[in-house]
Amino acid sequence: MTGKHAAWLVSLPVAVAGWLAAHMVAYALAEPVAGARAGRLDASGHGYLEHLPLVALGLLATVVAGAALHALAAARGRRTHACSPWLFALLPPLAFVVQEHLERFVHDGALPLAALEPTFLLGLLLQLPFALLARAAAGLLLHTAAELGRALSMPPPRRPAVAVRSTVALDLCLTRLSQPAAGSSERGPPIPIATGP
Repeated sequence: MTGKHAAWLVSLPVAVAGWLAAHMVAYALAEPVAGARAGRLDASGHGYLEHLPLVALGLLATVVAGAALHALAAARGRRTHACSPWLFALLPPLAFVVQEHLERFVHDGALPLAALEPTFLLGLLLQLPFALLARAAAGLLLHTAAELGRALSMPPPRRPAVAVRSTVALDLCLTRLSQPAAGSSERGPPIPIATGP
């Protein structure tokens, strides 16, 4: 997997989390009373949001896997990529518009005009600041993963000094052994013992 794919594995779930967070905040601002908000969410086809913690766990697992792959790419000296700004600029607002219309269509069976509801405009306006926060968070995660990967990467193995010394010692031994064979020994034959007059 390339560094670009790892960046997408981090960026896409963070962008989705930002879009869903803006969606939830829009409903919290439009209906501050929790009980009334729950009724309004159920009436508009938002009953599936009770499974949101499971979705968040899946998004988190994907981000962790992507960050680990990004760090691994950096540790191997490969080029790492930043997250695409277009992902954060386009996905959240488009996904929010589709989500709001699909929620009502699945719930009521008719094609509603969700754009006319006050929570729709508020949710659409909140997509931009949440997308900017998500972009900053994804960039920080990718940068941190790359730096961690580079910090944990193993430096190239160095030759130990012992190997150099043993090579020098081997050269000296070979030199000393080759001198007698060449007839240039410093030692001569034994001196004859002198016999009497």
